[in-house]
Amino acid sequence: MKLLVLPLLVLTSAAAYAQSGVTVNEASQALANIEPAFAEAAGVKVPKRKISKDQQVMSRKQIAKEFERLFDLSKPHFRFTPRPLRFDAEIIRSHNDAETSKTLEKLAKWGLL
Repeated sequence: MKLLVLPLLVLTSAAAYAQSGVTVNEASQALANIEPAFAEAAGVKVPKRKISKDQQVMSRKQIAKEFERLFDLSKPHFRFTPRPLRFDAEIIRSHNDAETSKTLEKLAKWGLL
């Protein structure tokens, strides 16, 4: 699970320094750079990523989906199951649509948010 922190740091660090947020292209490039190391460390096979040319700012929904994808790829290789963390689901639901809320709640239970 600690491996999932790396993509989170890459995307959030880039977002913190960008004035208008991280573009889909930038996030795609960052993830393409770290996925080989992630795959090797996690012992999983990650399909080769196509670099998106999209220059629009990446949405919260898109970022959540990327983290969920990496989580789902590595989940079968977890060696233990931590106790679900408690969090205020209402805060997540109040700022996101139903689909994104479901994804973020799943990641929050595992302590990834």
